[in-house]
Amino acid sequence: MDIDLKLLRCAVALAHHRNFGRAATVLRISQPALSRRIATLEHQLGIRIFERAPGAVVATSAGSEFLAMAEELVSRAAALSNRLDLMRAGRAGHLRAAIGIIIADIAVNPAVIKLMSTNPGIQLELLETDGTRALNLLMMDRVDLAILDISSSRDMPGLRVETLGALKGQYVCRAGHPLLALESITPADFRSYPMAFPRVSHEHGAWIQDLDGGATTDAASGSIIPSIAVTSCRLMYEIVAASDTISAAHPSQVAKDVESGRLVLFDLPWQKVVPIAHFGMIHRHDRTLPPSGRLLLDMVRTVFSAL
Repeated sequence: MDIDLKLLRCAVALAHHRNFGRAATVLRISQPALSRRIATLEHQLGIRIFERAPGAVVATSAGSEFLAMAEELVSRAAALSNRLDLMRAGRAGHLRAAIGIIIADIAVNPAVIKLMSTNPGIQLELLETDGTRALNLLMMDRVDLAILDISSSRDMPGLRVETLGALKGQYVCRAGHPLLALESITPADFRSYPMAFPRVSHEHGAWIQDLDGGATTDAASGSIIPSIAVTSCRLMYEIVAASDTISAAHPSQVAKDVESGRLVLFDLPWQKVVPIAHFGMIHRHDRTLPPSGRLLLDMVRTVFSAL
């Protein structure tokens, strides 16, 4: 039997108010229209749901049992409708995102905090990793989108790329590092110390490959692996602050440590390829981007534009 949800709402409202006039007002229909709907429902069910008592409308014994189930259905339908409204607005649902380590530290983490504080209905799964693995997760349908350095992904078939912009980095070391005592830093001086950094694509190999004596190339992916490969910016800068290891950073990432005198940013005048990364969001052409993904990207874009 197919029962119109509209008729169930009428029955639940009448059971609650016990008066045709009050129930009709709440439902925003006329009293005769409500009477017709209740009669239609009773005819479909083959039972009498209500009977008139002095000064009120009361449920029959069979009607009481039916109304308990009807109220649950109406309540669940309302909850479903509200949930769908939130999902359409990007304020609910399950979102899986792979995030590049650097952009996570710079812009995604602050955006996620804002997103979840205003949209607690979103179930968010964040996988922070290097760019190569983030793309693999996307292609294997393990995530809905990836936010990362898009330099090696612009022309990949089947992917849609939306840019955020470019950021220039600088090299960073601890205060008191031996390099800082030199009048000028040569490539040989720089290569005397290990580098801590995430894996980078071969397009960015010059950032570390010619500077890090311990760097190697991953034969499978072609990515460059520094002496100390990390998957956490927080860990990376702690290693730099506590040793002679060198890394790279956008100034916003280490601003407090630079201000406190813990870390020092510096450039290499002789370097031909400066560390500039082009960031963006990538998702698959053959998959629908969840509305919450669009909401996250908008918040990341807001944080990014303020850098």
